Amino acid sequence: MQSPITLMFRHIERTGGLEASAREIAQRLLRFNERITQCHVLVEGRAVGESQAPPYSVKIHLSVPSAQIHAGSLLDGSGQQSDVYTALREAFNDAKRQLQELQVDQIRPCLSGEVRARAAAAPTTTPTRAANSGRGHSSLGRSRARKSGR
Repeated sequence: MQSPITLMFRHIERTGGLEASAREIAQRLLRFNERITQCHVLVEGRAVGESQAPPYSVKIHLSVPSAQIHAGSLLDGSGQQSDVYTALREAFNDAKRQLQELQVDQIRPCLSGEVRARAAAAPTTTPTRAANSGRGHSSLGRSRARKSGR
């Protein structure tokens, strides 16, 4: 089976440690939600000529059967971090949060549908004669009282 993980490095050297960290984060997301069909991790460094921007940005794109999730490392306004490992961690946290929200949104309609189905299947109760008689006891209690001689 083909691995659903794709790693891309742009404007940054692809080192063994960085690739292992990015792959480990993608594996953690796959363990978190087994329905993920694709996981693309993009690690970007500062492009040549962009001396003003912080050096690192990470974006994670996930495909699940009913949704697309786009997460990134967005602590400051530019969406870039000064440390590549911090950027990886922030993108992972964002993706994990979105996966959790997706699972809650998918579970909620199922639960409400289940509750509605149970309510529809439950038999309706009709008031008994004893409850309407105003005496406060059931007909079973009265028959026992008559048998005992009261």
